Amino acid sequence: MTPRAASLLGLVLLAAAGCGGQTTGPPDSAASTTTTDPSPAGERGEMPSVDDLRALPYTGFTAAGEDRDKSGVVVLDRARSEPGYNLTTHRSLCSAELLSATGRALIQWTLPHCRQWSNILLLENGDVAVIGMDEEPGLKPYELRYVARLGWSGELRWKRRLPAHHDLSETPGEGLLVLTAGYRDAPEIAGSERLYDNRLTLLGRGGEVLEEVSAYDLFRAGPFPFTFQPVAAKETQDGDVAVDLFHLNSVQWNPYPELADRYPLFGPDNVLVCSRHQDTVAILDWRTKELVWAWGQGVLSGPHDASWLANGHLLVFDNGLERGWSRVVEVDPATGEIVWQYRDEQPEGFFTLSRGSAQRLANGDTLIAESDRGRAFEVTPDGEIVWEYFSPHVNEQDERATIVRMKRHPAAEIDAFRAGHRPASQ
Repeated sequence: MTPRAASLLGLVLLAAAGCGGQTTGPPDSAASTTTTDPSPAGERGEMPSVDDLRALPYTGFTAAGEDRDKSGVVVLDRARSEPGYNLTTHRSLCSAELLSATGRALIQWTLPHCRQWSNILLLENGDVAVIGMDEEPGLKPYELRYVARLGWSGELRWKRRLPAHHDLSETPGEGLLVLTAGYRDAPEIAGSERLYDNRLTLLGRGGEVLEEVSAYDLFRAGPFPFTFQPVAAKETQDGDVAVDLFHLNSVQWNPYPELADRYPLFGPDNVLVCSRHQDTVAILDWRTKELVWAWGQGVLSGPHDASWLANGHLLVFDNGLERGWSRVVEVDPATGEIVWQYRDEQPEGFFTLSRGSAQRLANGDTLIAESDRGRAFEVTPDGEIVWEYFSPHVNEQDERATIVRMKRHPAAEIDAFRAGHRPASQ
């Protein structure tokens, strides 16, 4: 085991000691949905369970460890790295930055009275959409969450209080499809506990709610049967105990509808989602409100950030909670075959318990964010690193700011926004 992996495991055991140590029975056994062992995993000297790992909170800062001397861009192969600008979000800094290839911050977005930012999305017209949480005493986190739209220069277009989390996607017609959540009763899956259901909420151009759909209803209805993995009831960040069945963490409207004739799953109204707790990536038909494809159980472990690819495949960040090392996989949804993957030569050298992102670039490289480490890097199809970055932001304890995700945008697109050739809409 590498020194960094051993250090990370120690942190996991320490964090797990503060968890409830619940286990779950089969999903059709409502009476046995939650049982509690009063001795947490850390106290028993055991490895934390997958449920313990799932329940660990997202961190805003991390101990730099062996990376303490690394800051900013530490690898840059200009001849082979895909040109462009990198958009990244820092959770606890409540900010997002657009970085040059050398790591220079060209623009920063932020909002006042903020507790955290979950993600930022650069829209086609140069505006940005943000999922965040306000800082306001006396209210629960879900009451403080919001979606906001800012102009290129940071001016606030609108802000809507909404129990949004993790991710959002631009839709045809300049709307936004947002991941939201809420509690409901579902004794058939959660027993006597409440279900913390995920929802997909469609917003109009001005932030108005147009439509909302329950993920639980979509997955349960089929049209083909979906087998839910059991998930233990845990205390949520809102302070309530509930079964967080899905923990959806990414959503993307199909950006390649022209591929539908060649790849039926790439329908113009299809939406790709990723579920951390179901180890699943799935495709939903937004028009018919049907689940049309799902994959990953038994292969993925706590995945994040699924995305469509122009070759008819899908890209997924596989965190590897059960393995203790992460990877990025490209899957052919027609066959379920993994056709490409990236993993470190020493697997435990690349691992993030939470978050993580992967983006296929125009030159065939893949941009990857190892979130908990505050690291992002670009690899060639052969796995060679041609660009690498460590967040330079640190707190008073000299801990490094984690990276939620990192996405690269073409230089021509960003240069046009910067020059004002495509002004943001009013």
